Amino acid sequence: MASRIAFAALVASTSIFALTAHAQTTAPITEIRLSSGGLAEVRRQVEVKDNAALTLTVPLDQVDDVLKSLTIRDPKGSMSSASLAGKQPLAEVFKNLPFSANDLSAQSSLLAALQGAAVTVSGDGRQTKGRIVGVEEAKVQGKNDDTITRYRLTVFSTGKLVTFDLDKVDVTLEDEALRAKLETALNAVQTAKAGDTRDISVAITGSGARSIAIDYVVPAPIWKATYRLALPKDGDKADIQGWAVIENNSSDDWKNVKLSLSSGSPLTLHQRLHEAYYAQRPQVPVYGPSGIVPLADKGGEIAANAANKEGSDQFDLQRKSPASPATQKLANAVFGMEAATAPSGRLRADVASPIPHQGYGQAESATLATEADVTTLFTLPNPIALARGQSLTMPFISAAMIATRVSVFQPQLGINNPVAAVMVKNDSATSLPPGILTLTEDGSGYAGDAQLAGLPAGETRMVMFATDRKVVVTTDGQSDQKITQLSYDNGALKADMVVRTNVTYKIKGAADADRTVIVEYPRRVGFTYTSEQKESETPTAIRLKVSVPKGSVAETKLTEQRVVSSTYALTDIESRGQALAVWSQQAVSDPKLLAKLKDASDALTKLNEAKQALTNYDAEVERIKSDQERVRENLQAVPATSDLAKTYLANMTAQEKRLTEIGAWRGKGEEAIASARKVLSEKLKAF
Repeated sequence: MASRIAFAALVASTSIFALTAHAQTTAPITEIRLSSGGLAEVRRQVEVKDNAALTLTVPLDQVDDVLKSLTIRDPKGSMSSASLAGKQPLAEVFKNLPFSANDLSAQSSLLAALQGAAVTVSGDGRQTKGRIVGVEEAKVQGKNDDTITRYRLTVFSTGKLVTFDLDKVDVTLEDEALRAKLETALNAVQTAKAGDTRDISVAITGSGARSIAIDYVVPAPIWKATYRLALPKDGDKADIQGWAVIENNSSDDWKNVKLSLSSGSPLTLHQRLHEAYYAQRPQVPVYGPSGIVPLADKGGEIAANAANKEGSDQFDLQRKSPASPATQKLANAVFGMEAATAPSGRLRADVASPIPHQGYGQAESATLATEADVTTLFTLPNPIALARGQSLTMPFISAAMIATRVSVFQPQLGINNPVAAVMVKNDSATSLPPGILTLTEDGSGYAGDAQLAGLPAGETRMVMFATDRKVVVTTDGQSDQKITQLSYDNGALKADMVVRTNVTYKIKGAADADRTVIVEYPRRVGFTYTSEQKESETPTAIRLKVSVPKGSVAETKLTEQRVVSSTYALTDIESRGQALAVWSQQAVSDPKLLAKLKDASDALTKLNEAKQALTNYDAEVERIKSDQERVRENLQAVPATSDLAKTYLANMTAQEKRLTEIGAWRGKGEEAIASARKVLSEKLKAF
């Protein structure tokens, strides 16, 4: 216990815990704008007078975003600086200190590390000034025959080595610089133990009493939109109400906070501003004297002055030029700063800035809906209170919109029933963000859930919520192909072919009520679509609209087609054999084209016949040669004067005569192939 008291005395004597006193104020949160991009724009409001110092306690993982976005709005002053402890590990702090972090754990280890330091030792009836020689450990026997560890400090003073028991004395460091280093080290240890937060000290320079705002952006949970849609039995108007689900995952309780909700898809970036980075530099060798005498510079001053003047002009130009429109638009998109000047509309509310600045109007007692270029902002009429770690849901919009009931048939679902849906038209001036939607119906309650993929002002979305089992749709499809054009150029034939699919949908309506059925035929790239019942197109589907009276059957048709172009070289056409014949048998609307196809097909047939005849000649030659090899082997096995030998020789004579005939015919066959190929080429050129 005595040793601990002595070490505490050492700490106190070095002024380690002494701080320069000055007024500090913590600013409470007054406004928050939650973004669907996962960020929160926070405003803190505080009253100050003249110069002031503010402290923001920020979670470590949010420091980067605060450093990039911290802004002070002060009508009579400005922010002069913002400081905080660095993120470097303790090893960086202790790298240039004469002691380590472990040495701070005990008085004996710290004094041992400070070997050579000037100290004053007081206690045990004496006071000695000198330099630390070292600290040694001694084992002594206690009163109960147990072993006790004591530490002895040796100091060099006036030529003598003086030893003290550390548990009986106090030690004071005399070196001011060493005391400052010790204080720095202890502050670093304290900061490291705090670990997950940083205190940002903001210095404000100004005059007089005033209210200032502190704005910054930090990560936050994405706020979620949910909707309730009440379907009336009669009429085409439906009440829709939007509710927001928000979470306070910050380190502060929200008390009397003005809340705004921002939709859209802002560009959000993150950079590690709180970390130290060092540029990588290439290492170059050390060069010795080269012995070369350089030429004297006789014109450097004029050149330098001209360069300096040019650089100065460029600096002034860059400093005075305003931000580019693209840069300004990016800032507007991320922070919604155009809301004050952008075209706007109202949904049961007046337009106002969600965070009013000088000259902006005040919000009324209803939700404010502000339509900007790329976002919609909803400012709640009353401040909220939400403790940290808690969630909250509240209405942010309410309107009556045009709603038309339909049944939607999507063939790709693989079922014969359409889906009950509502065509909702947003005829207000405010866009609705994406969210899940729950539908209720007068008299029957809950009807189903649906996805609302965002509803911009003036547009219509189809909201599907249940299977309509009272309606059955059957599908019948037929496909065909038709040659529309053939052309021949540079020895190649180009064929344009229409690939067409005709689809018929037969719709058996509900027995108890009329239906409006929307058939959504999936769109494919490169195809065109025609139908008498075509109502509209979406990026993914062609919509056919059919009215089906109760108890009846209706029908709708759609034609899907595309043009396929293929190019064939003459050799490809020959290898395909009956390709032209197949084409000529397909439905061709142009009689002239059909006649040309037949002529070309006949020419190709004659060419193939000539080629086949030549192939037959070659095959017969191979058979004769093989048979002659067998006969020659047999002649060697029988007597030369035998009847069998004479028969063999007669056969070979006949075969030789046949080979001569084939040779003459083969030459004519090659001529026939060349002639047939020429005729085919002429027929193809007619296209």
